[in-house]
Amino acid sequence: MFIIFIIIIILLVFIFFEVKLSFTKNIKKDSSKTIEPIIVTLTKYDINVLRKINDSKILGIIILINNLEIEDLKNLIIEIKKIVKRKIIIALDEEREETYTSFYSKDFKVYPCYIGEKCSIDYARKIAILRASFLRDIGVNMLISPICNMNFYMNKNIFSKDEDLSSKLIYHTVLSYKSKNMIVALKYFPKYFDDMLLKCMNIDNIKTFDAGIKANADFIMITNNFYNYYLDILVKKFNYKKLIITNYINNKKYLVDNAINIISEEIFMNYNYSIDTSSIDKKLEELINNI
Repeated sequence: MFIIFIIIIILLVFIFFEVKLSFTKNIKKDSSKTIEPIIVTLTKYDINVLRKINDSKILGIIILINNLEIEDLKNLIIEIKKIVKRKIIIALDEEREETYTSFYSKDFKVYPCYIGEKCSIDYARKIAILRASFLRDIGVNMLISPICNMNFYMNKNIFSKDEDLSSKLIYHTVLSYKSKNMIVALKYFPKYFDDMLLKCMNIDNIKTFDAGIKANADFIMITNNFYNYYLDILVKKFNYKKLIITNYINNKKYLVDNAINIISEEIFMNYNYSIDTSSIDKKLEELINNI
């Protein structure tokens, strides 16, 4: 009888540790799927930043290196992929002039204003497909583009001051980017400077952003001032259900929950705080899986 009792005890202990081990594995498996809703800016090649990105679950990188020629960009992405051995976003921002040298000659940069002057949807599609195809081939998988607000301070980076024309060109540009499996972020909602003035403006129908949303853009970048106010407009008036991306953050007090936060390398290297991701976790997984 005693021997049977001992055998039962041993079996129970064995079952307990097996269950515990299985539970621990599941926790680790689940946690490995967690993606930090952070994109880090890269203003220079820094192997320490890249190593930390590799060791973390950071969502991606935005390359913001000045005077970066296309061949240098190609080589930089090769080096990034040697160090960061997992799927991540590698993005370019439309304000960076280097993204316009991706075809034709270095002396002919195809800015949006030039596309707008042609007033041609076919030409807009051609440029977007050429750009997206080239950049996708060298490893870029996200463009923070096109700029959709009508009061952007760099006029060469918007299609036109004509809202109807801009809306059409934005719609077909986003469709063309998406046809080449490029992640797209529209910017900046709803405008760039003098945000306070928007409290008095009617922004029920901003055609340019609406065009980008209808073309299935993945993100909208919101200016950090009055973030919650603009988010409320997007959700309630535009019925926007996709991901939000912040403007560039140089101070951790501006981090927001349930959005993709763009932070500087300096903040990232000291990153030790948490962000609520409960409403975007599934969307982030889908985004990464499709890269």
